[in-house]
Amino acid sequence: MLQTNVRRLQRACGVENEISIRFTARPYQQQLINWFRKGGKKACEIWHRKAGKDRTATFIESELAFQRVGLYWHALPKFEDARKAIWDAIMPTGQRLVEWAFPKQICKHLDHEMKVVLPTGSIWQPVGADNYDSLVGAFPVHITWSEYALMSPLARNFLRPALAMNDGTELIITTPRGYNHAHETYQDAVAHPETWHSSLLGV
Repeated sequence: MLQTNVRRLQRACGVENEISIRFTARPYQQQLINWFRKGGKKACEIWHRKAGKDRTATFIESELAFQRVGLYWHALPKFEDARKAIWDAIMPTGQRLVEWAFPKQICKHLDHEMKVVLPTGSIWQPVGADNYDSLVGAFPVHITWSEYALMSPLARNFLRPALAMNDGTELIITTPRGYNHAHETYQDAVAHPETWHSSLLGV
């Protein structure tokens, strides 16, 4: 059964007219959304292609960023992947993914930097994990690792201390790519359901 989530931003941001972010979630997407809404910190989701991984993750990031001021990253294996799959992505409705999750009426979009500044002070940004040395030194409060099976696990290893210092959140989403570091992380998540949300979706 599909469930429609409506994120209303009028009260939180002091805008004159109510602005809504609507997301009709499939049951497995809703379970992940609810996990973070209830205070969950870590999740590892192995989903097939076209399961809505990045759209679900971006909706979650939007909710978190409006609730807690901080730096939010949506990491792809390469920087060019981040621009193509996230920053320039257009949903089936014809609306840009970034403008849907972070409405331009109240958020400042910096195209050259691929950065969104929220009225709360939070910053949301898609990044490439291929140049993880340039990311070290920042202190994000949330990182989504998209297509984690295709990126170097060193990126996550280097940035996990920053998330721990901030009591941050982490979401790993990927299509299955055999027995690799993503599979190992998923197995760890399954073994620790008290601290991890996990799911495995086959076609």
